[in-house]
Amino acid sequence: ARRFFVGKYCMPTQLVTFGDSWTFGSELDLPREKTWSTLIGQARGWTVTNLSCPASSIGHLAVQLFQYIDQADQWQDYQKIFMIGLTGTTRYLSYSNLLREFINITPEAVYRSGAIHESGRPPDVITEFRTLSHETYKLVECQEYNQFIMRQTVMLFDNYCELNSIDRIFFSYFDYVSAPSRYFYPESITRTLTGQEYHLPDTRSNQYFQGKLFHPNQLGHRRIAEILMDFYDQNYSGN
Repeated sequence: ARRFFVGKYCMPTQLVTFGDSWTFGSELDLPREKTWSTLIGQARGWTVTNLSCPASSIGHLAVQLFQYIDQADQWQDYQKIFMIGLTGTTRYLSYSNLLREFINITPEAVYRSGAIHESGRPPDVITEFRTLSHETYKLVECQEYNQFIMRQTVMLFDNYCELNSIDRIFFSYFDYVSAPSRYFYPESITRTLTGQEYHLPDTRSNQYFQGKLFHPNQLGHRRIAEILMDFYDQNYSGN
């Protein structure tokens, strides 16, 4: 781990993670406590702040960033490192005036983004928004638009980190799309883990997913932690 000095003071490091249920630790016995972010924090002696939300969309990552900015003063004495786990590109962010909160539209259901369950299960489904979901995938769904949202989100994080001297790495769990950042892991995490892209039920037979329906198991989270620490060191060691 790098050490950061301000005068004679050695600043502690805070790892801030953004993402969906994979970053949250869904389907683990102890979500958040045994996720890859916690394992990295334990290995490097870093404080960990996990802002992920199950069922998040790419656009919802920006909301997570704004949530961090709102409380950033609490961490002003920390050197920050951002690790941003990009989710599937076919999820969309919207806002409900009725509920007064952001919602995530996915091919499976429309989910609330508040009241996150510590068990790691998805947020509550908004059944009355089925028509909104149908219309979204009928009128909005487009590969070019999906790539635009991903690139826009990466650029938002990149610019914020650059202005605030924050180390960062980006990676996609699946649905890999190249993005305009030198800190983008060069293939999907699923491909690195299994040798092929995410595809159910085939992925479940891999050692890193065995026993789980949709997410990595404990062994998978350990391997993800190793992958991300190695990639971070490649980009920032000696800086």
